[in-house]
Amino acid sequence: MRRMIKTVVVTLSLCVVSSSGTLKIPVKGQLKGPIVVSPAELQLGLLNDQQQAIEKQIRLYGEKPFEIISLSTDQAWVELGKSDVKATGCTVTAKITPENVPQGQFHGLITVKTNLPDMSVITIGVSGYHL
Repeated sequence: MRRMIKTVVVTLSLCVVSSSGTLKIPVKGQLKGPIVVSPAELQLGLLNDQQQAIEKQIRLYGEKPFEIISLSTDQAWVELGKSDVKATGCTVTAKITPENVPQGQFHGLITVKTNLPDMSVITIGVSGYHL
């Protein structure tokens, strides 16, 4: 029997300010939760305008049934969709068209709202660099 380990990866930036400037230090940690998100963050790497649209899948699953109430993103260049929730899991699809992504380094968030009181909001980071 396979045992499911429930973890959520949290990414934070620690800022250290001194007279010579600000240093941002990325910090990652894991918290236990009732839903597993895989991957925990979408790292798109290097994008260019000649690429076709990129479609990435994010799998959400847990030990008990849950519903996705809503999906949203803070970036207009991310299109979201989802499969039907099957018992204890579903797939969220993020479609990114490189020509719509701003030049340079980019960051965005995908927000998933569920009906589970102890994990009602899940945020998934989206990042990369557009040449």
